[in-house]
Amino acid sequence: MLHTLRAVVALGELRGNPYFTARAAELFAQTVYLPARPDAAGLKEALDGFDVVIVGARARITSDLLTEATRAQIVGTLSIGTDHLDMPALEQRDIKVFNSPTANVRAVAEHNVALAFALAKRLKDGDLATLPDQRQVVYTDNAYGGESTTNPDHVAMVNETFAMLQGESLNVRDTQALIRKALKERWT
Repeated sequence: MLHTLRAVVALGELRGNPYFTARAAELFAQTVYLPARPDAAGLKEALDGFDVVIVGARARITSDLLTEATRAQIVGTLSIGTDHLDMPALEQRDIKVFNSPTANVRAVAEHNVALAFALAKRLKDGDLATLPDQRQVVYTDNAYGGESTTNPDHVAMVNETFAMLQGESLNVRDTQALIRKALKERWT
């Protein structure tokens, strides 16, 4: 049944993922990759023109977007949670939903390694998040508690620091080997 469905992927960067594109080619009659993360109008068009819509965690599927979704049968999100999807509205329209709990495992691992480097280098502890309106917010600990900011200069500085830490970090396989070596040398 899937091989007769048309799918749209609202994460253009997946076009460069050979595993994803091969599986999509096997499963669907047609797969269209949108060039970037679409706005609400782009999502509305995708929901109306395709049987399967694959989105990321930043895409908000609301009841307003679903008003003209006559063709959509399946919405998939490449994230653990579904809080960005209006589940009652999707259920009301009998649109099936799937999530992908392991879609971001590598990114989470990289983030944890980068945080370990930050701790080792005594950089400020902090978090970077994306708000519903797609702006990024930075939270950093300081002597009196913490501070949140959406100042683009501050967000850019945190992004650059994280990129620097990612550049210094080991890949997942080498990180696991290093952890095994440390465990063997110190606890056996």
